Amino acid sequence: MNPTTLFVLHAGADAGASVQVLGSSFSASRKHPRCLVRKRQPERRGRLQRFSSPAWRQRLRRQVLQAQVELPQVRIVGAGLAGLTTAIALIEEYGWDPASVSIFEASDTVGGRVRTDRLPEGYLLDRGFQVVLEAYPEQKRLFRVTGAAYPDELKLRRFLPGATVCLPNGTWAYVGDPLRSDLGDVWTTLLAPLGTIQDKARVGWMRLQTQLRYTSNPNSILEQVNMNGNREETAEEALAALTPGLRQSFFSPFYRGIFLDELYNISSRLFRYVYHMLAVGYASLPDNGHGIGALPRFLAQRLRDEHGLTIHYGQRVTDLSTLADRAVLVLAADVASTKKLLEQASVANRFSPKAQADIRKLLCGWLAAGADGVHETLQRVSTCLYFGGEGAEPPEALITRPRSLVLAADAPSPSGMPRRPLVNNLCFPSAVARSYAPSNKYLVSCTVVETALHQQLDPKDNDLLPGGELEALVRTQLYKWYPSQRHLLDDWSFLRGYRVRGAQPRQRLNGERFVMPNEDGCLDAGRLYVCGDWCDTPTANGAIHSGYRVAGGIAKAFSVHSRSTSSR
Repeated sequence: MNPTTLFVLHAGADAGASVQVLGSSFSASRKHPRCLVRKRQPERRGRLQRFSSPAWRQRLRRQVLQAQVELPQVRIVGAGLAGLTTAIALIEEYGWDPASVSIFEASDTVGGRVRTDRLPEGYLLDRGFQVVLEAYPEQKRLFRVTGAAYPDELKLRRFLPGATVCLPNGTWAYVGDPLRSDLGDVWTTLLAPLGTIQDKARVGWMRLQTQLRYTSNPNSILEQVNMNGNREETAEEALAALTPGLRQSFFSPFYRGIFLDELYNISSRLFRYVYHMLAVGYASLPDNGHGIGALPRFLAQRLRDEHGLTIHYGQRVTDLSTLADRAVLVLAADVASTKKLLEQASVANRFSPKAQADIRKLLCGWLAAGADGVHETLQRVSTCLYFGGEGAEPPEALITRPRSLVLAADAPSPSGMPRRPLVNNLCFPSAVARSYAPSNKYLVSCTVVETALHQQLDPKDNDLLPGGELEALVRTQLYKWYPSQRHLLDDWSFLRGYRVRGAQPRQRLNGERFVMPNEDGCLDAGRLYVCGDWCDTPTANGAIHSGYRVAGGIAKAFSVHSRSTSSR
């Protein structure tokens, strides 16, 4: 045998499993041969000293132990970003056999809430207004981003780094990033009737400071907790130095569109974190013909093409007892489904008494109420209406910068509480990514803040039907925005409305870390794990991060080291 090559061979024992989901049955009985090959190039020293260094012996010991571990089956419930990340991390970073990893998805495609529908007319409609924040660190890690370049297959197209604002008096203003805008937009921003010159100087300093201070370690922002009494500082308090005019005209509608909530309910840490991501990166949309759904679709294709993993679609897991007893379970579904499964787990004999107690504590605490996205306030609701217009581009009479987001400024009121417009923000997705609409049409996306009416949501969503109450209310507000362009608005055809219940979890303002239920998402070591954006920050980055954390927790339970770690 070549003296510079070390072979470690291990054949695992049979692993049998039977999975029954909604009347379907999957069976698996496989042998998992594991062959670990480690090549070592000759060094400039004696033959017997070649492998005698302590560092080399330590690496060898890790690899031998890892090769001897019989890795268990892993069952992942949910093919959203968190579930897909867990599978990818287990296979690519910890060496799990793809045949031992199964993903069960209740719907007919991947993505969870990150989905896109294609209409027969050729429009692409994301389920709720969503964008790609390119600077998210865990997202870049997942998509193997080098520098700032995402995979070419996604064909990301960027929004302008700024926003067009409709003020309560009917005037329009543009606010751009002074460090990434041309000179004309910088001058326009300085002259915009939003806040004072001192406000703009403060925002400019905040913009420069976050780029200089946190670019090397953005996650440190989430570790810096500012308490105000017994609760955490809110975004509104963090912006207290700005005049109400600028807060209500720009920051309130902008971050309401991101977090589906008010500044006084948003953690100042999370506000600063997303502010930093927008300062150092861009918001974009995929232009490859699959809308925002291109992201999970790309990951699913990677699992299939590179690892041969097939996702089981149309398989809703409603009973944990139907999953293999020895398999590791990862609950990566929506909060409502996860809560129901955890209620079963809290009394299931397959889990330890301590795990059952921890699950009951979680159910009685953070998941106590509102997990269905209808009652209480655990989940936020996102409502979006889509319209189609004639022509390849939106008319200049409606928007002079079609690649910018359009915001509706909050209006002051005698009570001191600003009045929130029904339409919070509007954009033209096809002006950013042309594939969102047919060649001779343009697409309009209107995000609605339902709390502006303080109304009870229609449980059957009849108000979202063409000609329904919500369409009429939206058109009424848009007529006020464009009083002289009513004929253009009347030509818009209503395409579809989406109301996404459970679009985001509400934020915790208790000063604790954005990690639940613990660092590795473990509820029972080697048996039960949970992940999703509700376990982390309520962002796509949080969902991905939770998937990585769970994969690391599973690997730790079985003494498996990361490939990158073991090669150091």
